[in-house]
Amino acid sequence: MNTTNLARGSAEFLQAQYPIYKHIFSFISSLSLECAVQLSIPEIINSHNQPMTLPNLVSALRLPRSKTGHVHRLMRLLVHNGWSVKLLKTAEVLSRDRTPLSMLEAAQGQQ
Repeated sequence: MNTTNLARGSAEFLQAQYPIYKHIFSFISSLSLECAVQLSIPEIINSHNQPMTLPNLVSALRLPRSKTGHVHRLMRLLVHNGWSVKLLKTAEVLSRDRTPLSMLEAAQGQQ
């Protein structure tokens, strides 16, 4: 088998696996959103009234120091899934800004 056929076969194999892995790991999106809601992240960002840096968000959450590294991962998942925040790069600082969805989530939480 030559290299071109091997590459084509590998690409087809990966293409066939994609729906399976997408289905297997689909729970991550809903669990990350649930975690953000339980931590009140949309409300914290909404009450801040401006983009929020990750350190500011972590301090507002008042988590144990051992858990603060996980907030960055959670926020990346939320950004990737388009949930409640968007990423802004300003002066080498990652900040979290409100999106229409985050304002809706905050409004639902206040009712």
